[in-house]
Amino acid sequence: MMGATGGSTQRRGVREENAENFSAHLGVLPGAPGQACASALKWAPRLAGLAAVAALAVTAYLNILGNEFVYDDGAQILRNYYIRDTSHLRAIFTTNVWSFLGPHAVSNYYRPVMHLVYMADYALFGYQPAGYHAASILFHALNAVLVLLVAEAMGLAPAAAMLGAALFAVHPITTESVAWAAGIPELTYAFFFLLSFWLYARARPPAGAPRPSRLWLVASVAAALAALFSKETGLMLAPAIIIYEYGIRAATVRERPQNRVGLDEPRSWGRSLTVAARSMPFYAGHVAATGFYLAMRIHSLGGFQVATNPYGVMPPGQFALSAIYLAGKYVGKLFAPAPFNIFHVFHPARGLGDWRVLGGLAILAAAAAAAWLLWKRREPLALALAILFLPLVPVLDVRAIGHNIFAERYLYLPAAGFCLLLAAALAHLGRRHFLTACALAALLALNYGLLTRFRNADWHDNVLLYTVTLQVSPESNLIRDNLGKTFLDGFGRPELALELFRECARWAPESHEYHLDMGLALGELRRYDEALRALDRSLEIWPRYPESFLARGDVYRELGQPDEARRQYQRALEIKPFYAEALAAMGRLEAEQGRDAQAEQYFIRALAVTDLADAGLGLGELKLRQGRHAAAERAFRQVLVSEPHSVAAWLGLGKSLRGQGRAGEATNCFATAWNERKFAHQRRLGRPPLPDPEAIRREM
Repeated sequence: MMGATGGSTQRRGVREENAENFSAHLGVLPGAPGQACASALKWAPRLAGLAAVAALAVTAYLNILGNEFVYDDGAQILRNYYIRDTSHLRAIFTTNVWSFLGPHAVSNYYRPVMHLVYMADYALFGYQPAGYHAASILFHALNAVLVLLVAEAMGLAPAAAMLGAALFAVHPITTESVAWAAGIPELTYAFFFLLSFWLYARARPPAGAPRPSRLWLVASVAAALAALFSKETGLMLAPAIIIYEYGIRAATVRERPQNRVGLDEPRSWGRSLTVAARSMPFYAGHVAATGFYLAMRIHSLGGFQVATNPYGVMPPGQFALSAIYLAGKYVGKLFAPAPFNIFHVFHPARGLGDWRVLGGLAILAAAAAAAWLLWKRREPLALALAILFLPLVPVLDVRAIGHNIFAERYLYLPAAGFCLLLAAALAHLGRRHFLTACALAALLALNYGLLTRFRNADWHDNVLLYTVTLQVSPESNLIRDNLGKTFLDGFGRPELALELFRECARWAPESHEYHLDMGLALGELRRYDEALRALDRSLEIWPRYPESFLARGDVYRELGQPDEARRQYQRALEIKPFYAEALAAMGRLEAEQGRDAQAEQYFIRALAVTDLADAGLGLGELKLRQGRHAAAERAFRQVLVSEPHSVAAWLGLGKSLRGQGRAGEATNCFATAWNERKFAHQRRLGRPPLPDPEAIRREM
């Protein structure tokens, strides 16, 4: 009995110490003005610690500044005309994340903040990749600082909080989110998630700490709304705040005896409901923010979840077992992040005896036991465990996310909770084996930092990224197909692309897409009969595949059969009326036939769907042929916004400027076209022709 009483007293002593630490963390010291100096002195080492964590995060990622745009960056940034001016703000907030690609782009993702961040990046850096990478580094550094602040707000010991933030700053599992420009939603939602929580902790500190202005609570709600508009996982912020309110904060609440819920006495439902009712006004703003987000999401997408993937027909039992093994795999990846992989091939659970399911069950059982113990003792680490697992809940719904079911970027915020738990374990070890704990912490941080630096290099360009991915995941047909398209579109190596597409078809012979890709590569190699056979095969698998009809039209156009090409293009447009590429192809065909009025309408319709460079080139060349040089100039300049290395656009711009009597500017454009032509390798089939070097020389 004495032992129990002593333990209870000791726990209360720790809670009181945590409350004092929290007060110092806020920089609010009671007493005479002379204590302001003491406050300033206490802030100095803390500011140094925050700066050290930020510097560590920046140092770990400095080598991404020389990386190119890769993977989805082409669509998400280069083709995203929403980010070029503020006229598209309404569309950004009322449509899905991919709506800039056209009405056919359906998605479960609603992320206005992503566009806003890219809009700021574009205003500052244009399409220079280094600027976008610098923005990612900045967000990561700020997130590392917030991890430290949140850890202190939780009541974690200063040494453990500092170590946890430092480990998060260099943990290699964060590379996919930071080194990839398209990973910005992970960074922004984590930033606003952590910021909102920290602001809430300032507005609702443990008992004994001074009560700041309620403006902190308003700011917390605003940050919560930004987290929700950054990524769907922001929905997990409200549960995290409730865990803090009834777990961490409740551990230090000192109310009148008749109102106090005893920490060591049985808790009745009545008392729990009383505390909940009294606390509800404080987090009601977060609940309202969540409701507003859900209303905007449903209005913008046409429903909460409007798209699915091939796993949408998975039986409920298999779905549940797959979620269990995925949860275990996510936790395992935090412990052992290497080998890295941007596309983990997903194989659904085979049954309860599947070793992956058993492993997931073991990990979840251990996590549940730890959560119960930490919650019962009101330990701050309960919140760290929540930060680890809560963001994983939405991504375990394999029916609602993309084809990449397991993604390392989903571990960005969970890595913060994991690192805090790891730091706490090392700090506990350090109480008895200080030097051993310090050595382990140093080795761990060094290992994490080196792995991060090495992994950053893999994100330099598409060829390197896709090649290293195929080494660790040879089943990744999507990555193999992307590598083939890189060779086909950007390097002028259709023979290499064809081999990759054939390998894709061997892995998945019933995939219409890979037969289409083979047809494109064969057409590029001028093996037109084989190309048509491959395209026919893709249409046998999926008779209403508009991309195959477009490719058939391009082949017939190359064969000098414009009427048959027109029929194929029209068939593609019957299936997908807002198919910008097919509209542009029809425009080029009409222009070749001398039907300028019809061609112009097709180009304008294509540009109304999305900012397609091919349509802009066609429109510019049409205006140039008609002698409308000012209109041609506008069209070519618009093309150069998204394709600054377009030889045809620079040549056309030079001609339009010369036609307006601006000879000096025209000469500069011709020189740029000449220089760009030396390095240009673009797909010939279905694209505007690449200007001949002699044609450029004559203009010069």
